[in-house]
Amino acid sequence: MGALNSRTTVLLAVATLALGCMRVVGRQHRGPPADGDSHPMTQEEQGMHSFLGAAIARLRPGLGVILVAACALLLATPALAADPTAYLADLPSVDQVTTRTGGSDPFDTAARQFVVFDRLYSLTVALIGDRYTAGQMTPAEKTARDTYLGKRDLTMQALKASLPADQRDYYIGTRFAAWYTLVDTYRASAQFNAQFLALFPARFVQDHASALATIAAQGQTPSLFPPTAAPSLASRVSPVAIPVLFVLALSFPVLLKRARLKLNGKDPFKLYLGGNTYVLHHATGPVEGASKLGTTSVYGGGSYDQGISISSSTTIHEEFFLKQADGHSESIQLVGWNFPVANGHMVSGVWAVKEGEARGTYLVMRNHSTRDTSSAMSFLSQNLQRRRATVIQLIELALCAGLGVLATPLVGSFVVGFATAFAGVVAGSLVWHFAIKGRFLAHFQGVELPRISAALDAIAAARASTP
Repeated sequence: MGALNSRTTVLLAVATLALGCMRVVGRQHRGPPADGDSHPMTQEEQGMHSFLGAAIARLRPGLGVILVAACALLLATPALAADPTAYLADLPSVDQVTTRTGGSDPFDTAARQFVVFDRLYSLTVALIGDRYTAGQMTPAEKTARDTYLGKRDLTMQALKASLPADQRDYYIGTRFAAWYTLVDTYRASAQFNAQFLALFPARFVQDHASALATIAAQGQTPSLFPPTAAPSLASRVSPVAIPVLFVLALSFPVLLKRARLKLNGKDPFKLYLGGNTYVLHHATGPVEGASKLGTTSVYGGGSYDQGISISSSTTIHEEFFLKQADGHSESIQLVGWNFPVANGHMVSGVWAVKEGEARGTYLVMRNHSTRDTSSAMSFLSQNLQRRRATVIQLIELALCAGLGVLATPLVGSFVVGFATAFAGVVAGSLVWHFAIKGRFLAHFQGVELPRISAALDAIAAARASTP
């Protein structure tokens, strides 16, 4: 309609000009106005009128031919053709498409709308044509093209999101493959193509029949046929992903479970254990009132048919007193130590008290008379780590989940990634427990414990020399 109006306006202007010229010529031939003329011309107007009349008179024999040629030229001149973006006004909006393109259910509706938006995108690309490469595509055209493309992709994404996770891949037997087959059916359907054309005015369909026919013909070519089966897990797993993931997870406990077990360099009665500092209180003196008692716990179970199993364990309870130089006695009560001691023996007891607390745990027993030394290695082992065990376990589980998510594209699934990371963390924990943790305890027994014993021996020697 815009092209017709522009050409018609110009043609009417040319025709009006031509008729005006012919009128001037006719007036020139009729001579000057009569005395009764209500608008007589001035002398200047008569001179100009005579000049124009003489010029047009010479052209009058071919004036009709000139008029016809001018009209033909105007009709054929591209410069006066329609605005190349005028087609945008006839394109349907997203809301119009979603309102007028519905199916029997959401699955069918998604297929129909996907095809419509895909065709609208292809149509805008075709109508833009070479103007895209020439840099003449307008912002309005770009917006229309990108809107259709984005809505097409969003339609597919929404459809896949509505399907179960195991039905979103493109292979035979999945719902997504069935949906794409439905898409191809609508692309090739003449009836659906007629419904698509109904979205446009009849004049638009007529003006752009070639582009619309090309797009309809493209729909006759089906999409790639889906594979006959889902790709196997082995084909999707990178051969090096699992070993690398395992090693990464294995190294984490070794780095996370930082341990500390050593004495202060100058003070043998100050202990750094895990994330805490302990003061080693001690008492030295001759033993009085030594007693030892064993308690036995019996466990059993079973039935007469399958037999009854019985087991037992014995726990040694010891109590003795250390006579101090000031006359008072320090009570020592041990459970599970089975430390050899008798009345009259010179013995030292050491207990570790965490800074800021009042009570502690027995750590070292030294019998200076027999040269026997015992230490609470289980206490050291339990408190060796700088962080609490529960905190470390939560961090390790979070690591397994994180590595599982990151490794999913490489190993094929989150379950495989999580299981591999979990196995690595367990292996790393075992390495730390048997290889690294043991080295700390061995170092304490071989280096730190002798320092404590030597300090106690010096105290016992001084105590013995005191009357």
